[in-house]
Amino acid sequence: MRTALRPAAEQAGVCRHALLARMHAVSDKPLLLLLAPPGAGKTTLLQQWLATAWPKPRVLLALTPYDDQPLRFFRRLHTALRQQLGDSTGTWFDPLAADLHEAPVTLALALFEDLNRLPSGVCLVLDDAQCLQDPYLVAVLRVLAELASANVQLVLASRQALPWLPACGLLDGRIACLQGADFAFTDTEIQALGAYLGAAVLQPPALQAVQAMTQGWATGVKVALLSHARFGLPALAQFNGSQPQIVEYFGDVVLRQLSAERRDFFLVTALLETFDGALCDAVLQRRHSGVLLEQLAAQHLFIQPLAERHGWYRYHPLLQDYLLHRVQLEQADNLPALQRRAACHLARHGQTDFHDDERALQHAQASGDHALHWRMLLQTSDAWLKAGYFSRVLKHLMALDTATLLAQPSLLGALVEALVLSRCFTQADHYLHLAEQHGLAQGDDGAGWLLLRLLLGTFRDDAASSLPKVAQGLRAAQVPMALRAQAQTLLAYHEMMAGELSAAIDYASQAQALLAHSGHHFLQSYADLIVVLSRRHAGQSLAARNQVYADFSACPRTSPAWLNRATAMLVTLYEQNQLAEAQALGEELITEITASSASEAIVTVYVTLSRVLHCRALPERAARLLENLTRAVELGHYPRLFGHVAQEALRQALLSGSSSVLEGVARRFQLPQRWAAGEWECAGPYCEGWERSAMACVYWLIGTAQHAQAARLLKVLAHALQGSQMRVRRLTVHINLLCLNPEQDSQSQQAQTLKSLIAEYGIACFSRGVLDEAPGATRLLQQAVQQGVLPVPDKYRQHYATFIGQTVAPLRLSQLAELTDKEREIVDGALQGLSNAQLSDKLGIAVSTTKWHLKNIYAKLGVRSRTELLVNVGGVN
Repeated sequence: MRTALRPAAEQAGVCRHALLARMHAVSDKPLLLLLAPPGAGKTTLLQQWLATAWPKPRVLLALTPYDDQPLRFFRRLHTALRQQLGDSTGTWFDPLAADLHEAPVTLALALFEDLNRLPSGVCLVLDDAQCLQDPYLVAVLRVLAELASANVQLVLASRQALPWLPACGLLDGRIACLQGADFAFTDTEIQALGAYLGAAVLQPPALQAVQAMTQGWATGVKVALLSHARFGLPALAQFNGSQPQIVEYFGDVVLRQLSAERRDFFLVTALLETFDGALCDAVLQRRHSGVLLEQLAAQHLFIQPLAERHGWYRYHPLLQDYLLHRVQLEQADNLPALQRRAACHLARHGQTDFHDDERALQHAQASGDHALHWRMLLQTSDAWLKAGYFSRVLKHLMALDTATLLAQPSLLGALVEALVLSRCFTQADHYLHLAEQHGLAQGDDGAGWLLLRLLLGTFRDDAASSLPKVAQGLRAAQVPMALRAQAQTLLAYHEMMAGELSAAIDYASQAQALLAHSGHHFLQSYADLIVVLSRRHAGQSLAARNQVYADFSACPRTSPAWLNRATAMLVTLYEQNQLAEAQALGEELITEITASSASEAIVTVYVTLSRVLHCRALPERAARLLENLTRAVELGHYPRLFGHVAQEALRQALLSGSSSVLEGVARRFQLPQRWAAGEWECAGPYCEGWERSAMACVYWLIGTAQHAQAARLLKVLAHALQGSQMRVRRLTVHINLLCLNPEQDSQSQQAQTLKSLIAEYGIACFSRGVLDEAPGATRLLQQAVQQGVLPVPDKYRQHYATFIGQTVAPLRLSQLAELTDKEREIVDGALQGLSNAQLSDKLGIAVSTTKWHLKNIYAKLGVRSRTELLVNVGGVN
């Protein structure tokens, strides 16, 4: 841990003024990311930055791989906070007293809230953040990154990308990033460092040579300049980055004591990143390598066993670098065959670890056998696309030059598909045009390229109207089954957008079976999501709910398809009024979803979680989510999804009761202008984006006391929805009409109208979503139930107790007497509205202990949730 800092000039010999200026320019960002390879100068830059003036305290934690343990990490963090902020700051967060078995969100929130209480704020700096890979630590950091603010800032320095950073961060400007190229030494900085090291001033040719050799890499520049300072200009011409001290050490300590057989074993296996006995046997064409590996590891010859994979090993990185240099010198003629054997073995047998297919590709490329490399690329890309690992496809295929891609059309097609599904639309369009210009999209392969064009059009522009006709053409019997399945999924998506829900369900259901048969598991989960959303809109809530629970429980958490399953589950939990569970899942999803996720999933997760947070009296967090989403959606052409965002933003603004807030949000979505332009003057064919934006306008009109205009617009909407299969949307409009002018009807008349709506649509359609989107609906429902005019099933009463009042038999005093003193304290706290975390803090117990007590309380009192507890115990107390 670095607590004392030297002056910047002493730390590196040259101050990175340009980089420091860039860091100061983004000083208002909640999160700053320094992303560059080892030796690029991240740590030095941080030291120089920390030595400058700053408006808030900064806490530096220099990480190592040993810190990838929750208890060790939080101990070090706690010590750093105390040492660098002092005990007088008022911070109380203590990981030694924390229950690390608690949910990461809970611990992260506790830490953030503690730091947020500091009067001057704080900037938390984590150097070498890539060392933290423990799932628990990563989950905590995800939440902290999402919560980072102007008061509690986060600075991360890492050697590699951090996939857990929050979605939309770069898009909405919350995250500032300095990347590898930003750290490259400029000519001026090279000259300054050379002067500090005692080297002569470099003339332009020599300076260009240093730049060409090192590409501005800080460590390479320093070693080259040291050579120049010691041996003069000729040393630069001979400089190749080798370090004689390392060569001498490993040559003497490791290789010299080995037999010839073991020496060859060391040299050849250095070609492998990690290895087990079977892989070594295949590459060296020998037997019993597993036994030899155990013996060598026991001798501590820099062979390290992999803790996460039994029987597998790796060399110390420095030893591997040395061995690679030696094997290239001593066995150059054998290298292609060795690389080919490694690639083929990993491709055949490397199914137990997802890194094996990556390494098989690396060895195939190193073998120089282009045909083998391309064949393996196509095989692995196909598998990755089906499973949803699009970033892996891009990593390998984007490295190929244009000539290679044109010579291998299948690889070019896989690249386009991965780009589209990663929402890299401009690049996908470029490669599609390239294929079309070179005639690749003709002949027998025409259907595949047509599907890619359809895929791009669907995901880039949700208002495209001509695409369904293209999709219909791809359903012909002569089209390969896998292509037909993908086309049917896209066709189902377009039918859902058009409100043709029966067709959407039919197409998606047919596609599900075909996709499962062809192994397209990610796209199958997308078809499942279409079916669920379509059934929900059609009012088939029970069928949708059953499918969601089955799909979600059967999907592994590590699968990319989990995101789609969990998105559907989030909506279901909210609709069933299970807000605590919905919030927990939504907060988990929000840290997993990325800018490359499907637009439908991104918008659904953000809007649903925002509504859940608003329902749970967390309006500021809800508004922040919507603001982040609005900025991201504005970058693309998504009128349908933009309408969803507008509706929720105006709904929350209306409920805020602030006319200024309502007007501000309405102007943000240009509702006054659109209303004045007559956009919703008359009904046309159903368009979901148009309808959602119209509902947003209804909220604005209600909030500005333009009730007659709001009623007129609702009638236009009702007319537009009359011939649509969007039954739940139609119901929402009718309930809004009923609530808009309650003085025109008596309470009994309102109850009868409500009863007729239930008879027409079914009680299941009166979900949390419908009631939330119709201001005043809750009051009407409560009146009808309490007056006995509207009988509702017990199941409905259980889910919607907060809407219709006390719904189950009241508790008896004798039941409360069965509670222990601690349990009674928890009940009293729950009645005061305290959360589990707040209860735990008040009682001085872990959150897990609080949850355990609550389960016992539920069992004793015969209730199933906190809602039932509050409804029933409140009356008894």
